[in-house]
Amino acid sequence: MGTVVAVVIGLLVIGVAAWLLLRRRPVAQTPAEAEPIIEPPESTQHRGYSRPREIDREARRELLLLDEALHRRFFERAALPPDEWARIADGLVFIHDRLPTGLVLERFQAATGSVVSGPGESHHTARELFALLNERLAPERRMVLRLTLDEPVEADVWTQPAEDAG
Repeated sequence: MGTVVAVVIGLLVIGVAAWLLLRRRPVAQTPAEAEPIIEPPESTQHRGYSRPREIDREARRELLLLDEALHRRFFERAALPPDEWARIADGLVFIHDRLPTGLVLERFQAATGSVVSGPGESHHTARELFALLNERLAPERRMVLRLTLDEPVEADVWTQPAEDAG
């Protein structure tokens, strides 16, 4: 009886392992075939660039931790009164060169309400790309470069024009 149970458990384990292996998608061989890093929301699916579907969990976690560290560093360096901190905190946009192009485009669109199209790859750094896109906006809509941080990575901190005027 114990042998039968062990065989059944073994077959189940082999079956589950085979199912997991067979359901995997093939690995893309070229950048054009590469999967997007993050699945775009329905409203941004057809913006002229292909966004990576999903960053692996570790990369996503690292980007979130880096954004948190950049927020802390900004508020340490900016020496703002608490009421101004509260006013601008949610509108800050941090752009650093570890961001994939698709995420730079997404952050730009979210911050400016603009619809941009661009390639999934760019020869510009993330910071250069954001600045170039910003220059194409009407002057009254342009984001304002509030500060450039050097730690934990070099990053540009952008705010809305109305937020910078206060």
